[in-house]
Amino acid sequence: MNRASLTIVASIGVTAATHGQITVPPNREVDVLLNQIDGRTPRLEAIRNAAYGSGVVAASVDNGVLTVLRIAEDEIDVLASRGGFAPGSASRVVDVQFDTSGIFGGGLYVTVAERDDPPPGQRTTLLEIAADGTVAEHWTVGGGSDWTSFRFALTDGSGGYTPGGYLFDGNISGGTEFWYMTPPSPIVPSRISGNHVPPGRVDIDSVALQFDPNGNFDHSLLLADADDHDQICGIYAIKPNYGFTPVTDFVPLSERDYEDMEICRGGNFKPSPYLTDRVSQTIMWINDDFEHEHYAGGFTGIYSITFDTPGDYMYVSDSNGVYRIREASAPPGPRIIMQSPRTDVVHCDPAGIDALRLLFNEDVTFADTDVRVLDGSGVDVPFSVSGSNSSFMVISFGETLLDDTYTIEIHDTVMSVSTGRAFDGDDDGAAGGDASLTLRHMSVQTCPGDTDGDQDVDFADLEELLDHWGESCL
Repeated sequence: MNRASLTIVASIGVTAATHGQITVPPNREVDVLLNQIDGRTPRLEAIRNAAYGSGVVAASVDNGVLTVLRIAEDEIDVLASRGGFAPGSASRVVDVQFDTSGIFGGGLYVTVAERDDPPPGQRTTLLEIAADGTVAEHWTVGGGSDWTSFRFALTDGSGGYTPGGYLFDGNISGGTEFWYMTPPSPIVPSRISGNHVPPGRVDIDSVALQFDPNGNFDHSLLLADADDHDQICGIYAIKPNYGFTPVTDFVPLSERDYEDMEICRGGNFKPSPYLTDRVSQTIMWINDDFEHEHYAGGFTGIYSITFDTPGDYMYVSDSNGVYRIREASAPPGPRIIMQSPRTDVVHCDPAGIDALRLLFNEDVTFADTDVRVLDGSGVDVPFSVSGSNSSFMVISFGETLLDDTYTIEIHDTVMSVSTGRAFDGDDDGAAGGDASLTLRHMSVQTCPGDTDGDQDVDFADLEELLDHWGESCL
């Protein structure tokens, strides 16, 4: 186990503009979470167990060492590592999934395929990664004359399936094996069919396997197929009787070539299968008519995709990095950054207050109708404004403000000159929202100590004094 911090390699929250021309819908933004450093693009799985923290895990094998990274909002660390796999390109992570069924303990499971030395066989090992980084090996299948490369999916039995795990061989040769594994303990795999293909097919190559969590496909086990023998690409539902039902159209591999699939549970994204396509280097989703629609593009060597359970974030990996696609932040609007005189103190100048000057963080445009001034009785005070199309607003009062508490309303119809965004009057970081400023004046003729101006000195005046102790009245 190795849980060292990886602060050197992390690039958290960097704009994706530094990574080519990744395009997303207008209401989405892209963050670069990780720059690839070892040339092995990772398989991704959003963290679905709070014991593991938050964010996404990224699993890859490089030089015979499996590394599972945990990528959170502002840091990256090594959740787990394990060596001893075949060196070079002879090993790779095939699948990584959290057990959301609960019958496998809710842990993180990874399948790693590695080729025999000497060839020709290939074997697949199932590993469990605990929250503390401990790695446990459950079984190895294949090797020798057998080639295996297992995707897997775990179920509590929804949709009529036997509770447990289902595995589908995505290897390019040696048949297409379909397996079942019992829940722990121990996790025991057994072959259902040695060459499990739909009628009329010679071979299928599974690139993803997932149970439908939403019921849109009757909670079926969905398999994304990108087969280089029949040269076709599409999605099947594998029913509880192990029969195949086509879900989408099937097209030539030259037109569409899946690499990964994830079924989103909803939230900020449509509850539907999303797929990475190696031909167009895009992300596609399946609409209600079971047709492919473009979602995002501009990737290089696109690979894995996953969603967090609430549907707030989509995570994607390609040969350049790991990305987070999310709902765009509400755009900021202009803000007030300085006032003269200040509105957070009591003013005592016997001459009163004739004007209020406001400085914005950018040039704004406004008119008299964007402002209102009221005295303590709620009666409008005459005024005029000047400075539109600059960063200053000067509110000149038609009468001197004296011995009263005045409210100055700045409406969010004040607009940014450069962007047209509304004034952020409530200072919540997003455009829109009125501001309400209070100007309080108390002349020296007021009864000494009568801080609230009610013509007597009492405990309320003492509280007022203590609340404003140390403030300047200049």
